[in-house]
Amino acid sequence: MHALLNDDLGQVSYIFSDKTGTLTSNLMEFRKCHVDGVNYGKGTTQIGIARRELLGEDVTELRALMDAEKELPPRRGTAQFCNFTDDEKHHSLHQDIQAEGRQGELLRSFVLNMAVNHTVLLEKGHEGETVLSASSPDEQAFVAAAALFGYRFSGRNLAKGEIEITDPGGERQVIQIVEVLDYVSYRKRMSIVARLEDGSLRLMCKGADSVICERLHASSDESRCAVMLDQLGEWAEDAFRTLVFAGRALSQHEYEGWSKRYQAALKNNVEREKRKVGPYTPTATTPLPPTTQCTNITSLLPYHYLLLPSALTLLPVL
Repeated sequence: MHALLNDDLGQVSYIFSDKTGTLTSNLMEFRKCHVDGVNYGKGTTQIGIARRELLGEDVTELRALMDAEKELPPRRGTAQFCNFTDDEKHHSLHQDIQAEGRQGELLRSFVLNMAVNHTVLLEKGHEGETVLSASSPDEQAFVAAAALFGYRFSGRNLAKGEIEITDPGGERQVIQIVEVLDYVSYRKRMSIVARLEDGSLRLMCKGADSVICERLHASSDESRCAVMLDQLGEWAEDAFRTLVFAGRALSQHEYEGWSKRYQAALKNNVEREKRKVGPYTPTATTPLPPTTQCTNITSLLPYHYLLLPSALTLLPVL
């Protein structure tokens, strides 16, 4: 019987699977990001190197970088979820995030989004080390990356709906999570409304580029969006998984108006049933803008988003 099985296995040329966790260690690493037209990070993949060789590009530096990574000792704790190599010759994220002006502000918004917009819990491992407990490996990667860039997730108070982070200056910040709109497959995004320490409200969103880009404000720079989408396509060809982060400031008036309509829809039995079967368009509330497909603050109001895509890699089982 076993001999016959071996003969059958020897004839297999390809294996197709939609269960990535079966073929990988179910571990993701943050490798690079693209913020307002600027690429940060030098990481690549074997597929990326092979693709560039087919295009006739010089991959000597990329191969040297990958070989150097193999010589490094295994990363432990939260560091295993972030494999970011800063490009100090061209654009250094660690330097630019400290700068004044638009780019520094966008980078800080991006990293704060990663540090706050998630459902991660901190736990203690068998040896007393900090463990990031998450329902999705990409959230572990984003929280670990935020810590590397200066915004460390320090804990969550579920009873009070608060997240504690430590900023680059070492100061403790307590951020109140006012609303959480969880990720579901048909929405393809997760959004939160957070109240920062200064009392201001901020919408933070992350999701697929297809749903984020269609919700852009009309005044958004189309050329920058095109550059971003081209970059996402190139990263996809290199076997990176990509996600787009977005956000904007909210006034108290905007939030209160939306919250009343949202809570009313949640209490309506008809609307609850709609949420169970597919895209949710409320009918029991004030009419919404034409772009609305879900009861989500990201589609109720016209926003000018900060487009901040990031790339992750799936690690194969060794």
